[in-house]
Amino acid sequence: MEISSPISDSPGWRRAIGHIWTCALRTKTTRYRYQYRNPDVGLVCTALVICRDSEEEAKRFHRHLRDNADLVAARNLSVQSGVDVDAVPPEKQEEFLRDMAMSPGNVTLVGTAEQIAEQIAELRSCGVDALFIGFHDYLEEMPQFGERIMPLLEQMGVRLPVQAASKI
Repeated sequence: MEISSPISDSPGWRRAIGHIWTCALRTKTTRYRYQYRNPDVGLVCTALVICRDSEEEAKRFHRHLRDNADLVAARNLSVQSGVDVDAVPPEKQEEFLRDMAMSPGNVTLVGTAEQIAEQIAELRSCGVDALFIGFHDYLEEMPQFGERIMPLLEQMGVRLPVQAASKI
């Protein structure tokens, strides 16, 4: 699989995709093993979405958030989550903590609406059945996600069309 992410050269993105492939393999193995007892076993992933009008603007905002990450809070979150931060080599701890601050244990999707939709399609092709998404500014970014990205996901066949709610 070729990763076509605007941040595909970042170690965090490569680790995330590696984790997703591992999870996808485990999910398929689990589905196979338990198909008679629980055919609905699936994989859920969480993602931080940084969507902007241009790829450069999205990358710039991602860099801004990463460069200004609260590393003390990221360390505390890591420790409280059971992560042995001291097991990370000292020369790699800052990068590790910045990754944790951005999206702890999650994937960060960065780009234009089209690029975000493509990245979500990649996650789907890895076996991700559901995606819990987060934003830096929910009030501004969630409506944009619904207006700009959801229709693209429907067009790509990644998401079923939304049915109009019937009146009761």
